[in-house]
Amino acid sequence: MMKEKKILLLTHEFHRTGAPICLLEIAQILIKKNYKVSIAGPPNGVLRQDFLGLGVQILDVELLNLLYKHANNKWLKFIYLPIRLFINVLLQFQLLYLFLINKPCGIYINSFASRYGAFAAKLSRKKVFWHLHEEVDVSNFIKLFYSRFVNFIADVVIVNSQFLLNAWNFNKKNKKFRIIYNGTSIPQLEEIDHVEKIYDVVFVGRFSQKKGIFDLIKALDLVKKQRVNLKAVFIGNYTNQKETDKINFLIEKYSLNSNIDYYLDENEPKRIIKKSAVLVLPSYQEAFGKVLIEAMSCKTAVISSNVGGAVELIEHGIDGILIDAGDYKSLGENIINLQSNSVLYNQLTSEGYRKVKNEFNLLIFENKISEMVAEFIDC
Repeated sequence: MMKEKKILLLTHEFHRTGAPICLLEIAQILIKKNYKVSIAGPPNGVLRQDFLGLGVQILDVELLNLLYKHANNKWLKFIYLPIRLFINVLLQFQLLYLFLINKPCGIYINSFASRYGAFAAKLSRKKVFWHLHEEVDVSNFIKLFYSRFVNFIADVVIVNSQFLLNAWNFNKKNKKFRIIYNGTSIPQLEEIDHVEKIYDVVFVGRFSQKKGIFDLIKALDLVKKQRVNLKAVFIGNYTNQKETDKINFLIEKYSLNSNIDYYLDENEPKRIIKKSAVLVLPSYQEAFGKVLIEAMSCKTAVISSNVGGAVELIEHGIDGILIDAGDYKSLGENIINLQSNSVLYNQLTSEGYRKVKNEFNLLIFENKISEMVAEFIDC
């Protein structure tokens, strides 16, 4: 009798953001390939229902809520540090027990933020996949330590851009690291060519300073002076009260309340992106920027900061626009230019669609993930 093929996924959150959504796609791929998939993570989050809808067993790790307590308060998190260390020790025992009971063929750690389960995964003596979605903002010495830690734990390390490979793989001869670019489904042209663009600008992501939300609001003020009936839409969610207050202050200051719609925890952002003329990603840090390829697949023009993996996705002036992070004036000027220059707009959207169809198709992503898992899993 053939042994059941099991994969256990490990996540630090079930929010509707980049890394968990990518993990949801990976779960779908594995299920198609007849793996039995389970996932260990926190006992809350809107994306849990999506995993349950696929038939994925969720293993609640209650201690995670305690582990991340006070994580956003720079003073309390230091006071709380001894408690976090103790919780980490308890977590290793809990996770090791879960791994031994469930007997997966492999463990898939999703993002560096899920490192809480790394030692337990190593001790389980199963194949360990570690999918890194982020750059860590620390000194080079700490980065080197983190890189060696990941290398010690994982049998294979997946990154989603050349930028991330350079950020994590200090030993260029290391064969554990693999670049697998994210993919997106490609709508047929007849599905998108006749969709009415009811929004001038769309933003998708966390409403935070790092994602450039403050710069975007300032840019929208400039655009509004040229286009009185400006309509923008923000898709995502707030991060903390301090940044929420600043967002509300800026929107009030520039009288933009009637110009911006909001979709919080939207489970199908693409349906709104399709109805938007321009997607902006004014981030200060961006490992890949999957929302860029989602927009390009919908023939929505893209403007992004020239940071991280976004530079690999966009050829400036050919299939998108790149600007310096923090330059809200340039952001506003480029939005205005795309509204008035139909020749440039049509070129960017057509070339963007062609690039994503040929290079970032979801089928390519599915095949690469499937091949990699099959290479390392033998059960």
